[in-house]
Amino acid sequence: MKNLYALLAGTLVAGGAMAQSHPLMHAKKMALAPAHPVASAHAPRGAAIWSDDFSDPSTWQMGGDGANDWVIGQVAPAGTFPSPAILSTTASNGWAIYDSDLYCASSDDAWMQNVTPIDLTGFPVVQLVFEEYYRKYQDQTFVDVSNDGTNWTQYQVNANISSNNSSTNPAVITLPISSVAGDQSTVYIRFHFKSVAGCDYAWQVDDVSIEAIAGYDLVNVAASNTAYEYVNTTSWDSLPYTIYPLTEIRPLQLNMIYTSNSVAAENATATISTSDGYSSSNTASINPSDTVHYYGAPDYTPSAALGIYHFNFALSGENTETDTTNNNRSDSVEVSTDIFARDRGAFQYYYNNDDQGSAFKIGNGFHVVNDEMLYSIDGVFSNTSEVGSGLEMNAQLLDPNTSDFSPLAESQYTTVFETDLTDGGGANFVHFIFNPPVALTAGTDYLAVVQHFGGVRLDVAASGDSPAQTSFIYQSTNATWYYVTKAPMVRMNFNSNVGVGAEDVRNGVGLGQSFPNPANTTTSVNYSLDNAAQVALNLYDINGKLVRNLVQGTVGAGSHRVDISTADLQEGVYFYTLTTDKMTATKRMTVVH
Repeated sequence: MKNLYALLAGTLVAGGAMAQSHPLMHAKKMALAPAHPVASAHAPRGAAIWSDDFSDPSTWQMGGDGANDWVIGQVAPAGTFPSPAILSTTASNGWAIYDSDLYCASSDDAWMQNVTPIDLTGFPVVQLVFEEYYRKYQDQTFVDVSNDGTNWTQYQVNANISSNNSSTNPAVITLPISSVAGDQSTVYIRFHFKSVAGCDYAWQVDDVSIEAIAGYDLVNVAASNTAYEYVNTTSWDSLPYTIYPLTEIRPLQLNMIYTSNSVAAENATATISTSDGYSSSNTASINPSDTVHYYGAPDYTPSAALGIYHFNFALSGENTETDTTNNNRSDSVEVSTDIFARDRGAFQYYYNNDDQGSAFKIGNGFHVVNDEMLYSIDGVFSNTSEVGSGLEMNAQLLDPNTSDFSPLAESQYTTVFETDLTDGGGANFVHFIFNPPVALTAGTDYLAVVQHFGGVRLDVAASGDSPAQTSFIYQSTNATWYYVTKAPMVRMNFNSNVGVGAEDVRNGVGLGQSFPNPANTTTSVNYSLDNAAQVALNLYDINGKLVRNLVQGTVGAGSHRVDISTADLQEGVYFYTLTTDKMTATKRMTVVH
């Protein structure tokens, strides 16, 4: 499937003054390693009027106002943060590259232009097609088109790729250029890399062609379950959350962006539908190369029932299309009892401060619409971490409205062991429990992070995309916050019974492990009941002597928490036992002063 990038910069982000109330951070430049590399797939290419595969560098000339030039050959990125080489169709005979990361200059402005003009006489409707592998930091990439070699029309490409994100390898870019190049006898093409900051990543280009457009092709460019735009919002209310707790369900604004890569205007129908019965559609005329941003009704809210809600974004035209593989997109969200998440649930990437084990914090922004109790922040850690026999760390709840993200609350310390780590594609969450739990205020933004104190390498898993300025990492080596664009697998957990795992539940009664364990001055025990019951919860020493009666009497159904003062207990091993009419369970705890 071809990706069509035609003048989308103004449609993906609304114009206007910056309204974000949180402090704005620079993007962090860092190496993101995919858990499972994806093999390249070459999309079918149409018949070309003109083409170039970069096997002959003399067919191109280099220029620009910067100090460095494009390079043609079999040259892979070679800077501090190198991307892989492009896996283009004809990579074996060379490609073009601008390696900003290697040059690491203070700014970049470089173009690469065909030497011999292209004759498109007799072809009024045309498109430029090329393969690329691109990774963005703070730069912009353009294709400049001219029909006289002097006056240039500039098309921004890759506008929908955010900082630290990459295209696929390779991506096939299709750019309608009829308004400038159609039926012209002297056409020039420039690939143009610009950056005011410099020291970005790399742009690799290969297999360039110009094709005649003979049919109709509507392209569904992007779809989302939210209309969040960080440049004109003052809260994280409408972030693209992936899991909502029941108490945090809110209206979603389903929307899609589509364009026309067709020979003439036609009527296009955009339809948005959901698995729980919502549907919205609109039919409108669209001209070639135009872009439409269609919003479904703004009052759609997922049903108040647990489960996954699927969304379908469909596009159809009145004429037979040359390519129907790019007409549909899909998305989904989950409604859970108590998990609030931004990630996609399966470990794809990982973050760390560096490979030397420096301290850092990393996490996501959240907005609560109701008062909540935060019982834990949960995180996933890659099996590439070097935790050895155990790594002690914790989590923090931070205030994103302060310039330094001031701490609001800090969890108990938890030791992360090798058995807690996750392989690529998995999700083994470690709980960092707040004792006591933290009261969250309705209508408030929070930043939930896990905190590594340094000493060994720790890699925090990430999954799915995160909009700019909504997920962050704190780098201890220069005491600086940065934003990241892959969602860290760091979640909020509103379950008061978070210490009770599925393996701890029998006959509708659950008993969790005390936390913290070992305990110094206090520890907590969670237990759950499917139904009201007569309950006895007792604490015994290692010899079986009753030390304390913690609970005695009828307790209602639900999750319960008991705080145990251990300051006056002697150091050593203790056992606590939960007894009901249906079962008896015992767990061990340790007191250390």
